[in-house]
Amino acid sequence: MKCSALSSRIVAHLVLAAAAKSSDMTNEDDVTDYYDYNYNETMNFDAYTPRKDVTPPSLNLSGLPWEYVADYPEPCFVQALETSFGKIAVGCAKDCLGDDTQQTQILNNCTPCIVMPMDRFKNMTDYDNVSCLLGACEGGNCIGSTNCTWCYKYPVASMVAPN
Repeated sequence: MKCSALSSRIVAHLVLAAAAKSSDMTNEDDVTDYYDYNYNETMNFDAYTPRKDVTPPSLNLSGLPWEYVADYPEPCFVQALETSFGKIAVGCAKDCLGDDTQQTQILNNCTPCIVMPMDRFKNMTDYDNVSCLLGACEGGNCIGSTNCTWCYKYPVASMVAPN
């Protein structure tokens, strides 16, 4: 009997402690004491408005050395078709952009290519799935093998030259 009276006292203390603790809790929506923001002040919109009497600093690039720009190769692009192996160049010619000029160069030997005349490539309908003969570049010509794959043309059918 003594044990049950002791148990009921412990339960009574726990209930009182829980009731006291719950009365101390506040609704989290009412809490405004975040770290560094004062919710009582009004927003100062003038701090974000540009002033007419202040000019932005100028960007002067004349003192920078530009010699390293010439070390980069010219960007070169090829006409390409999408295949199950990714984009593959049509033919073995690449167009490189130089100093105000456009130069046509040949792709390196053994570069994968698609054997197709350029006029047929230009007349292809976008997204039209066709069979393409795969080949490899040799001396600026795409030499075909016996392997074929499907291919189609995107509206923008160029890619960065593989080499």
